Amino acid sequence: MPIWRDPLDELIADLEPSTAAAPNPAFEMPPPMEDYSITVMSVLSKDPAERQRLAAHPAVKRVMEYHDRLKRKWHSSGPVKPTD
Repeated sequence: MPIWRDPLDELIADLEPSTAAAPNPAFEMPPPMEDYSITVMSVLSKDPAERQRLAAHPAVKRVMEYHDRLKRKWHSSGPVKPTD
């Protein structure tokens, strides 16, 4: 008894070898949202000891380093000229 083959599966199998690999993203992925929430807590906390403890957290350092890299990239790119 023949086995029924799904035409969509056959099409996918035929097209998969011809597709290129996924390109590198055009932008850097930002830190996870949890890192941002710890960063905000380090700014909004009224207790100086808590602010200092949170400011030393690795999540805060990741957020700050990410934004420093963005700032350097934006400053090095120069103004954007409109195209016609």
